[in-house]
Amino acid sequence: MSQTETLSLIHEIESLFSDQLQVVSYKWFSHSYLISSDESKRLLQEFVQKHEGGLEVVYALSGWLKSTHPSYHIRLVAEPKLAEAQQEFDGHCSVQVYSVQASIPKDPTVLWNAEFIQAEELFKQPPSVDSFLRDNRLCGISNSFVRRNLEGQLAASATPQIKYLAGLGPTKSNIVHQPPKNTVPISIAKVDHTSQNMMMTQRSK
Repeated sequence: MSQTETLSLIHEIESLFSDQLQVVSYKWFSHSYLISSDESKRLLQEFVQKHEGGLEVVYALSGWLKSTHPSYHIRLVAEPKLAEAQQEFDGHCSVQVYSVQASIPKDPTVLWNAEFIQAEELFKQPPSVDSFLRDNRLCGISNSFVRRNLEGQLAASATPQIKYLAGLGPTKSNIVHQPPKNTVPISIAKVDHTSQNMMMTQRSK
């Protein structure tokens, strides 16, 4: 992505944030502007760095919690609680900007409601519509055996270039090489309105 494109998209985030007072999550922004999730996270991170103060940031933390029965957690945490939440993880955890907004909503479902509605509308489109969500072309994972139909011709799915900011992307210390064999899908396990600590959990059986 060129510097001009980056500045243009950051300006779009500024407009959504200040003019429309919208919750801008990385997933919603990725789908709306047809960029990869990693590019979307990077842009939100740059936006946060350029606007210190005057906005509320929710971070997504992922990793193994300190527990007698280790479990892998993905937790949404408001910025004031970030340092405290990181202490609950065993070793290093991945930290990414999940969303930026003018204020933390009292109802945490507002954080992901827009992207849920967006995905629902995209999946309702007829098969004839060229949908990036249906073939997952914005995903950073590629498979040489998976191909999608592009204008009547088979074409390999292109993999977006993935760039991570120092300390924010996956590192050797937070990549799990041998995950539990039996797991359940991620579910919303708890919402703490007082600490504004939203937690989604994936527990090992």
